[in-house]
Amino acid sequence: MAVGQGALPLAGYCYGSHRYKRLSQTIAFSVLTGIALGLAAWVIVLLFPRLYLRIFTDDPHTIAIGTTFARIYCLAFFVVGFQSPVTLVFMAIKLSPLGMIVMLTRHVLVGTPLMVVLGLTIGTPEAVIAASPIGDLIAASLCVLMSGIAVWHLVRRARLHRAQVLKTAPHSELEMLKALAEDDRA
Repeated sequence: MAVGQGALPLAGYCYGSHRYKRLSQTIAFSVLTGIALGLAAWVIVLLFPRLYLRIFTDDPHTIAIGTTFARIYCLAFFVVGFQSPVTLVFMAIKLSPLGMIVMLTRHVLVGTPLMVVLGLTIGTPEAVIAASPIGDLIAASLCVLMSGIAVWHLVRRARLHRAQVLKTAPHSELEMLKALAEDDRA
């Protein structure tokens, strides 16, 4: 979440100033950093669940029970590292509804109903906990789809902006293309 929040102002500025190359670099950096942090958390909790749980409690019974639940719960941590920065970037580029849909899908639309269904059908606590990583995977898949919509939106906006700049510029078309190319390199 912090990676996406850190990228939010820069992504918003790049979007508003039509610096699409810089925007794509910002998005790529935040997504890759989020995935790396998500993978690191995933590996730590999977390999060392007792160490992770000792941060919160010293009770041996809770740690013994919590080890299985922590491993199940964190199965999809790596996709949350992708999903969180992308949904915040949606806000920066004026596509907040896409981000809201992805975030609601994770817990409200999929996670909670799945907990109820798995709890009633399978009936084990492990099945109920498994609803969270399943919801994360479904929300991440939706996030990939929504990212395609966002890319289409950005490409369309960049083309419209370039056409308008070329149309209203007092300079020759060649000078304007050179200026746009320099702006893209910045």
